[in-house]
Amino acid sequence: GFCGEGAQLIGVTQPRRVAAISVSQRVGEELNSPGTVGYQVRYDKSNCSRDARIKFMTDGILLREVQADFLCKKYAVIII
Repeated sequence: GFCGEGAQLIGVTQPRRVAAISVSQRVGEELNSPGTVGYQVRYDKSNCSRDARIKFMTDGILLREVQADFLCKKYAVIII
């Protein structure tokens, strides 16, 4: 896969915080591994653990991460 054994994430953006939260929960349920799927929305990073391999986030969070690291080195793939 894209992030298999490595430390890189798959980033997925959602336009609204409710969408990011609900889609991340749904994907975690469908994979039977909720710990590997996390989300980050403004003012709440507590739902994205170090074990997460797929990170759902709002567009604003992605823009903030691009400002800090232009090449987004911690992501293997970003789905916009």
